[in-house]
Parts: sequence; C-alpha cells; structure tokens
Amino acid sequence: MKPLRLAILSATGTAQKRTIPALVNSKLVTVSAIQGRNPEKLRDVSDKYGIQSVYTDEHKLLDEGSYDAVMICSPPYMHFSQAKRVIDRGIPCLLEKPAAMSADECNELSHIAAVRAVVVHVAHHLRHQDTYRRMREILENGELGEIVTASAEWSFKMNRAAPSAAWKLDPLKNGLSAMNDAGIHTIDAMIGLLGPGSLRGAASVRRPEDKTHETVDILYEQHECLTHIRSSRLYGPSANDLRINGTDGSIYAPGFFTEDSSVSFDVTRAGETESVRHSSPNAYQVEVEDFARSVEGLTPLFPATDLHDAWLAMSLIDAAHQTITST
Repeated sequence: MKPLRLAILSATGTAQKRTIPALVNSKLVTVSAIQGRNPEKLRDVSDKYGIQSVYTDEHKLLDEGSYDAVMICSPPYMHFSQAKRVIDRGIPCLLEKPAAMSADECNELSHIAAVRAVVVHVAHHLRHQDTYRRMREILENGELGEIVTASAEWSFKMNRAAPSAAWKLDPLKNGLSAMNDAGIHTIDAMIGLLGPGSLRGAASVRRPEDKTHETVDILYEQHECLTHIRSSRLYGPSANDLRINGTDGSIYAPGFFTEDSSVSFDVTRAGETESVRHSSPNAYQVEVEDFARSVEGLTPLFPATDLHDAWLAMSLIDAAHQTITST
C-alpha cells in the first residue's frame, strides 16, 4: 500500500502533541501538509518533523496542497464547517472528536458523506487497541451472559491557566459540559461495545463561576443493560475505569480511559478471574492507519467510529444537556 498523504488542519495543538509524533515511523501514512494560524508554531512543527507544505490559510491548503486525505484537529465549533467543506470536495476526512457540536450536524455530515461516497472516521483512539478488540470478542461470544450493568468514567483536572482553556470552557466553542470533551470518549467506547442506547436520566452540579457543567452523570439503557457514564474536569484521572457486568461474568479495566494505550483488563467467568494482557501499540498511530486502510478500500484492524456512531453519541449528549438545563 502506497503511504497516504495526510493534510492536517489546525496542526499546532493536539495534532502536534499526539498525532504527528505518532506517525513518524508509519509506513502507511505520511503528513504532507499542515495548517495553523500561528506562523511561528507552524515553523516549529515543520522544522521538527520535516513537513514542507505549510499554510496559514485552510482554503489555500485545500486548493494547493498535495494530499490524499484531510484530518481536522481544530476546536469543536469549527468541525462542522470544515468537515462539510472537505467532504463536499469528495476528500476522505478524519475528524477529531466530537465530530460536530450537535447530533443534527453529525447527521448532515453523514448525509453529505453518503452522497459523495467519502470515507469519514472520527478519531476515538480507544477503539484502536488490542484490549478493546478482545473485550468486543468476549461480549459478542456471550461469555458474560446477559449484560446487566456497565459503567465508565473519564475525568481529569483541567489546567485553567493553559491557553486552550479559554475555548474549552466556552460552551459555544466546546459544548455545554465535560461530556463534549473527554466524556464523549467513554460514550463512544460503550456504543462500540454494547450498541446504541436511550437516555434514562442525567444530572450535574454547576458551579456559579462556570458557564459550563464541569461534572456530569448520564444514565442510559443499552438494550437491557443500564449504563452509567461520568465525566468531570475538576478531578482525576484516578477513577477512569470501565466495568461491564453480566449474569455469568464481568469485565474490569482499571485506568482504561486515558491517552495511553491499555495493556490489560480482568475478566471474571464462573468465579475465576483472568488477567487479559495484550501488546500496546500507539493507539493514535493505529487510528490514523486504520483510516488510511479504509480510504484504500482495505479492512481496518479495529472497529473505527463512523458518523453514524458519532450521531448516536451526540444524540445522548444532546438529550442529557436538555435534561440538566431544564431541571
């Protein structure tokens, strides 16, 4: 497979921190063009990683750059307009989470992608791990019996002095709550494991000094499983665990929700607990390489998040936000 040439919009934030370093040794993807608003930061990225095509104007990158696909790493409020522009050109697109600011926007992007027959993935790195795939196999094989309850949490203590905090704490730019941030990773992971769900309830404690809801709980039903999701930007990450409980066994993955790849989890069957261990490749590298495989018409190694799953996740978050703002 010839390496996919990837252009990155907003390359001086999370892309510089995670994605570009992860692709340095990739044989499937090469970063061929980058865009950002700060010329000095762009030069730093260009010099460090040998990327020759550098743009401050996203339109010029799209018109003049040499690339096969585009990754969008901008703040969430920009995702919909940028993704719409890219997809409408017929260009494969990898979107940082969340795919858009609402379920309706996700649905519109999905419609455009279907009309243009364009591959679009959403960058949820947690799915692109051997441990996650093994969990799916255990569940699909019915090894835990009927799934009754599940819980997942991704919380972290945000640095409110960081330059990115200004837009992250703006509900118009990053969503109403912590669920739009790290929390959506937990929802996406559970959708991939247990399927779609419907909201049963939501709650939050909103501090007077915040415009956003910084600690949020969501309770929803996935088939006959009652799933609890929690996310906060006020503490953590000591409680970022995943649990799935069935009539014949359970899965427990301590510390699963993190930027690092997961190497193990415990599965209990018939009263016996086994530690399941797997290799831990860089999940950020694998998610982009799986996107490249899909663009080339090949089968990805892991179950990537598509726009339908992104719509499912945002539908739950939209419903939860409606609940917590009306109570």
